Amino acid sequence: MLRTGRPRFDAGILAAFPVQRIGVEVPGLERPVAIRLGGTGRQVFRETFFRDDSSFVPPPGLRAIVDAGANVGCSVLWFRRQSPEPRIAALEPDPYNFAVLAAGCGRLPGVTRLQAALWGTDGEVRIERRRSAGRPLGSWGTRTAAPGAAP
Repeated sequence: MLRTGRPRFDAGILAAFPVQRIGVEVPGLERPVAIRLGGTGRQVFRETFFRDDSSFVPPPGLRAIVDAGANVGCSVLWFRRQSPEPRIAALEPDPYNFAVLAAGCGRLPGVTRLQAALWGTDGEVRIERRRSAGRPLGSWGTRTAAPGAAP
């Protein structure tokens, strides 16, 4: 914790310290949503929480949701906000995204976090961060591929 000895917080102090993540309070959620600054964090948050809420209406008796490609966990929190009953399995293979997912959704009741990918066969997958033309995909654009597949 940073204490400046002043009764009011001086926002200029932030210029001296790099801020990598912020928490945003969303009505209906018990915890802030972690947003990674830089990269696509703000876009992921916007796409998740400002979409039409009617796009997911949980059917009666829904028991489980598999979020394959959970990214940083915004979708997990959105699903939980829409329907608190189903168990959620959040799969995210990218270690950087998974770290944010684990921090933001850690110890959330009914949520299991797995650093894994959903794939058609057993085995390992490769994480790609660049398109074949060499352009970066960004933190939201990682993808999985078979280990021997051409990039």
